[in-house]
Amino acid sequence: AIRIGVLSSSSLVARRVGTVKRLLVAAPALLTRHRPPRLPNDLRQLPCVTYSRLSPKNEWSFESETGRHVVGITPSLTCDDADIMSLAALEGLGAAVLPDWCAVGHIASGKLVHLLPDYDVPSLPLHVVYPDPQWMSHRARLFRDLIIERADVFAINTPQ
Repeated sequence: AIRIGVLSSSSLVARRVGTVKRLLVAAPALLTRHRPPRLPNDLRQLPCVTYSRLSPKNEWSFESETGRHVVGITPSLTCDDADIMSLAALEGLGAAVLPDWCAVGHIASGKLVHLLPDYDVPSLPLHVVYPDPQWMSHRARLFRDLIIERADVFAINTPQ
């Protein structure tokens, strides 16, 4: 399996294959109804679409030249699927922190705006997880090896 984020303890073997860059975005329509944020604290006044499997659910963190910024947000929608979050952001339901592969095309087309570009959303680790190799089928080994070999092709940043 492929897992994004900090992993909890399990009996599976985990191998980090990269990181997932994330971007804070919003639809232009949302920004006509609400004042665009200039600083992370301005997000307190903006409806937000959040991901239910990240913790804490009502806080977003940002990194900048001036340090780390943690902001309490008000979710207008919480879901567990990046594609649904992307659709919600496109519909103007709230600002969202999306994986770059969900956001970059929409930013280029003008359907989403990259908010607070001077403040980076911390990237998340990307792992391939699998049972003890002794118990893996040949097909599962081949899949694991392909993911590890081609991680850069899957729109991720390789580990540093």
